[in-house]
Amino acid sequence: MALGGKLNFNRLAALLIGAVGIAIYANSLLAPFLFDDMIYLVNNERIQSLWPIWETLGPQGYGNWRPMLSLSFALNYQLHGGRVLGYHIVNLGLFLLTGWLLFRFLTLLFQQPAFRERTGSAAGGLALAAVLVWLSHPIQTEAVTYITQRSGLLMGFFFLIALIESFRSFEPGAPARHQWFAWAACVAGMLSREEMAAAPLIILAFDRLFISGTFRRAWRNHRRLHLGLLACWGILPPLLAFGPKILEIQMFPRLLSPWNYLLTQSGVLLHYLRLILWPDRLTLDYLDWPIAQHLSEVWLPATAILALLIGTAWGFWKRRAESAVGVWCFFLLAPTSSFLPIISEVAAERRVYLPLAALSAAAALAVWRLLGRLKSEWTRQLVGMGLTAAIVLGLGIATVRRNETYQTSIAIWEDTARKRPNNSRAQLNLGQAYLAAGRWEEGYAHTIRTLELDPRAGAAYNNLGLLAMFQHDFDRAIELFQIALALDPGYAVYWKTAEHLETAREIREKLAEDPTLLDHFPEPLIRELNEMLKELAP
Repeated sequence: MALGGKLNFNRLAALLIGAVGIAIYANSLLAPFLFDDMIYLVNNERIQSLWPIWETLGPQGYGNWRPMLSLSFALNYQLHGGRVLGYHIVNLGLFLLTGWLLFRFLTLLFQQPAFRERTGSAAGGLALAAVLVWLSHPIQTEAVTYITQRSGLLMGFFFLIALIESFRSFEPGAPARHQWFAWAACVAGMLSREEMAAAPLIILAFDRLFISGTFRRAWRNHRRLHLGLLACWGILPPLLAFGPKILEIQMFPRLLSPWNYLLTQSGVLLHYLRLILWPDRLTLDYLDWPIAQHLSEVWLPATAILALLIGTAWGFWKRRAESAVGVWCFFLLAPTSSFLPIISEVAAERRVYLPLAALSAAAALAVWRLLGRLKSEWTRQLVGMGLTAAIVLGLGIATVRRNETYQTSIAIWEDTARKRPNNSRAQLNLGQAYLAAGRWEEGYAHTIRTLELDPRAGAAYNNLGLLAMFQHDFDRAIELFQIALALDPGYAVYWKTAEHLETAREIREKLAEDPTLLDHFPEPLIRELNEMLKELAP
C-alpha cells in the first residue's frame, strides 16, 4: 500500500472506530454512579483536591492502591465535580483511544513475516475488523460503563503503548526513545492495575515468537529493553501491600485455598468464553459462583483449559504464530484467574477486556483464511466487509441493550438478581436501591432475602435499622444498628452505621422526654432520615 493510501486508510479506521464506539455507547453517558462508584468517587474526599498530591495519589483505604486511577478521578473531579457525564466521557475516550492503539498494534503484528503470507495487503483491514468486533462486544460494557473500572481502561491503554513502542524498538537502528516510551508506559500501567505485570512477559514472548526466534537471541539483542520492563515489577509490591486484595491472599488458607480457586477458575474461564461466543446472560456480579471442592466437580472444564494450555505451550515451542492468542490470554488472566484467591470476586466479566482483543484478532484471521477459497480477491474482500458489518451491527445492538440496564441502580440490580437469584450481594444492593427510591416493601423483601442467603450481612441489618427508624421503632433500630456494627465493622464505617445508631438514640431520648413528638415530627429530622435512605443507592 502506498504511503498516501496507508495514511488515508488509517484516517478512515480512526473515524470508524470513533463513530462505532460513540454510536454504541451514547446511551451509557448518563448512567448513574453505581456500586463501588459510591466509595471511590461520590464519597471519596481524597479525589476532591489535587493538593496535597501525596494524599490524592496515596492509598485510599479501600481497593488496591492504584495512583494513576486516583489521579484520573481527581482530575475528573476538578473538571466536572460530581457530574456523572464527565466521568463517562473520559471512560469512553480511553476505550476509543485503546481501540485505535489496538488497530495500530495489530496492523504492525500482521505485517510480521509470521503473518505476512496469510494477510498480504489486507493487514490493515483485518486489524480494523478485529478492533470493531472487540469494540462492539457487549461484554465490554462493565469495563466502560461502570466508571470505577477505569483502572482496566487505563491499564489497557498503557499496555498497548508499551507493546507498540517495544515492537518499534526491535527495528534495526530504532531510536532509543522507543525503549523509554515502552518503559514509561509500563510504569504507568503498573500504577493503574496489577494485571500489567503480564506486559513484560508478553513482550518477551512476542519477541521470541515474532522477532528473534529464540529467548537467547531475544535477550542478547534486546536485553536493555527487557531488563527495563522487568524492573517495573518492583513497583507492584508496595502497591499491593496497601490493598485489601493482599489481605484476602494472606487469609486464603482459611477461606479459600489456591487449589480450590484454581479448580473454580476452569469453569469461570469457560463461562467467559461462552459469553464471548453468545453474550446472552451478562451479569454485573458473581458473588454466588460455586466454589469447586474436588477435581471431579470440574473435570470437563479443567480438561478443556488444560488442553488449551498445552496447545499454547506446544505452539509457542514450535514458533506457531497462533500460539500468540493463548500467550496473550493466559498471561493477562493469570493474576486474577489462576491460584491467587480473590475471595470477594471469583468471576468478573471485565477481566476479558484485553483478552478479547486476541480472540477477535484470531477470529478475523480465521475467517479471512476461510474466505481464501473464493477465487476473486475482490469478492473475498467484499464478503469479509459484509460479515464484519453484520457481526458489528449485531454485537452493537446487544451492547446498546446491555447499557440500558445501567440507566438506574434498580435496573442493573434487578437484572443481576434475576439472573443470579442466590447472589446475596445482588439482593442486598437491589434492596438498597428500592429503599433509596422509597419503595419500602420491595426493599424490605430483598433485604430479608439477603439475610436468608447470608445471615452475617451487616449492611442488611443497617438497612433494616434505617427502615425501622422510618417506622418510628427506634428500639428495634438501635438493636439492628448494633448487630450491623458487630458483624461488619469495616463496612459499617462506610454505611455510617455508628452515626445512624447515635441518631436513633437521640430520638429515643427525646421521645422519652416528650412522647407527643411523633405527632409533630420535626421537618429537619424527616429530611435527615430521607437523606439516610438516599445514601443507600448502590
